[in-house]
Amino acid sequence: FRKNQPQLQINLPDSKTAELAPAEQTEPLLLQVKGEEEIMMDGEAITLEELSTKLTAAREKYPDRPIAMQADREAPFGVVVKVLDALKEAGIQNIPAFTQPREEEAAP
Repeated sequence: FRKNQPQLQINLPDSKTAELAPAEQTEPLLLQVKGEEEIMMDGEAITLEELSTKLTAAREKYPDRPIAMQADREAPFGVVVKVLDALKEAGIQNIPAFTQPREEEAAP
């Protein structure tokens, strides 16, 4: 979905039910969360305080552009909840969160 390497090194959580994202014609606005001080929206570093406002502005400017989130598996849960709150305040629901397929342990 994104041809360039992300600005933050995100260690995605594993998921047994992870699926490949469908190829979309429009590249999603990418929200990356590593920690309270490490949040990026579309490659721009932002703070939790400005997240809701920037998300609202992005939705008004590009109403049909999808939004996707990558949260590091080590990101504090409280920060992820605050990011989800900001998404809700901006009127954004059903946001896909990127995970990676769980590597099955090889049988001995």
